[in-house]
Amino acid sequence: KSNGWTYPVPGPAASGVAAVQQFFEALGLVEAPQVFLEPRSHECSGYPGDKINLTFTVLSSEKRHVYAHATNTPDAPWIICKPTDSEKNRAVISVEVVIPDSTPSQVEGRINIFSNGGKVFRPRIYLSILGSAKLPPPLPESIGSSSEPSNPSHLGGIPDLNEIEPYKFQGLPAILLGSLLMLGIFAASVRDVLSFSKPMENSDSISKVLKAEKPDMNPLVFLTFNEKDTQVSFGAGLTAKPTGGKVKATNVGVQEAHMSFCINTTPTDKNTKAKRLMRDSDGFTNNAVIRINGNDWFFGQGPLKFREKASTEFIETVNKHYNGHWLKMKQLIPESEAPFLGKGYTSVWAMTNPSVEITQSLRIIPGAQTNKLDTVLVRYRIENRGNKNLTIGFRTLLDTFIGSNDGVPFLIPGDSELCSSSKIMNSAGVPDFLQALESNDLNNPGTVANLSLLNPGLEKPSKLTLGCWPDYRLEKILKDGDKCKEAFTLWDVPVAKINTLDPADSAVTMYWEPTLILPFKTREVGYSYGLGTFAGSQGQGQLALTAGGSFAPNGEFTLTAYVSGHTSKDTLDLILPEGFKLIEGSLKTSLRDSQSKYAISWKLKAPSSEGDFPFKIQSSKNFKEEIEIRIRKAILGGVFG
Repeated sequence: KSNGWTYPVPGPAASGVAAVQQFFEALGLVEAPQVFLEPRSHECSGYPGDKINLTFTVLSSEKRHVYAHATNTPDAPWIICKPTDSEKNRAVISVEVVIPDSTPSQVEGRINIFSNGGKVFRPRIYLSILGSAKLPPPLPESIGSSSEPSNPSHLGGIPDLNEIEPYKFQGLPAILLGSLLMLGIFAASVRDVLSFSKPMENSDSISKVLKAEKPDMNPLVFLTFNEKDTQVSFGAGLTAKPTGGKVKATNVGVQEAHMSFCINTTPTDKNTKAKRLMRDSDGFTNNAVIRINGNDWFFGQGPLKFREKASTEFIETVNKHYNGHWLKMKQLIPESEAPFLGKGYTSVWAMTNPSVEITQSLRIIPGAQTNKLDTVLVRYRIENRGNKNLTIGFRTLLDTFIGSNDGVPFLIPGDSELCSSSKIMNSAGVPDFLQALESNDLNNPGTVANLSLLNPGLEKPSKLTLGCWPDYRLEKILKDGDKCKEAFTLWDVPVAKINTLDPADSAVTMYWEPTLILPFKTREVGYSYGLGTFAGSQGQGQLALTAGGSFAPNGEFTLTAYVSGHTSKDTLDLILPEGFKLIEGSLKTSLRDSQSKYAISWKLKAPSSEGDFPFKIQSSKNFKEEIEIRIRKAILGGVFG
């Protein structure tokens, strides 16, 4: 600099031998090593004022020095970059996340990481702010009475944002402030307790309520994956099945693990067996497709490999819609107690030309009404990682299988008849949830499955279809049957009645229609699927109740009654708890003659208060049923967990 020269190395200079390598790389005299970043992003959650330490590592497989430094971005001041710790072929960047003071919300930010050869990484940090700031621990009794200065460590690590001296917290003002805060919390807790429909009996009621919010951490569902290579046989129309299927094979190939999955129920004891909520034990018969600028690609499926006898033309045709590879497969997300969540798994699929990353996150979460770990939140984060605008849509096909039944009818809230044929629903016609019962017996329905389409932080599907799984045999039955390629079906899934084939085989297809995604922007889509809410113990096989939708304060949800064994001379009364508003439906409903069970639905709006509220129905034949609905603020951390 003293000679007027411009030092060619941007940013901090490395030390030792690495500094020499860095200098020659900057001059273009040596080729920089190939570097990559792990992880590509971080997810975290906490309360305002919490500090979370994260690390990103820049790595190289070459035996050469790796150097890196990180800078903040103006849009995320809550992310603080720390000095880099470099060691040979890796550099570790430490980051501190100071959770900002905010209402519960989800935010995201980036940092810039500069490394060898001018390589720039821009990893994301996804933050879920869980609630208002936590209170500091009680001040020691000596504060305010001792002549000695207090030790700042007594303040329990409260962020000293305004550089206030610890003396300011001493004395009467601090005691008054603490007393007022504790009084406010006590009053709020008492208010919440009193809003519960069941009266509390003793002074320990507040702690009992708080403890009751913790779910049973023994999961009632578990996940299995397609995580091994599968040999597939191709028959007519390029329809593929795992080898051993009934399709006459003309070519045999190998499909790499594609991380499709199956949700299973956990056996309750050694005498019971797990039941599947999807047809195939590793999810092979499910599939997902991403549509980018009008072109369709299979999600999670790389090009198939074939024996030498397969023709080049055949291989090119089969692999036309494959683009990508796994960056990360089945990375464990541990259980969490803030909020209470079960374990989960994250996998990252990367595409090139166009550059798109899709992160599949599966997390076992408490059911909104059961407060048990009986539901799986399925989330797909789609990111445009290129420098051009892209129009991106996503479609997923679920080969449903409830307990032991592959052709179950579905309850669609608002429809009086259970759907045992087929249905196409668009835009506002897409319901908040679907439900299916393993058995038609309301006294003993078996496995009850709920598919929730309304989830905090995730786009609701813009289109939903119910019908027959796209078996290759539909090619000769449907006009567009040539699109039925089973697990290799592309974007458009033809819709046929569930019982078109024998035995019946049901499927649900969810579409998120293409929308514009700018460079380095994301789209979040998904659903939750698991065990459902069902009350039928009092109805003697004649009545049952279920519910779905938003159970947050002021949220809207649908209450549905299953009805059987009544006639057109009968009526059904709904008894609402105080504070709930009836949006659609009638408090007294005329019933009808029917040989099978049917449904009656009411659209309701919850009050602004939290609590547990009983809903009752009673028919003119004096059959009764009751269900308790939990109204709680949504824990947004469950989405990012």
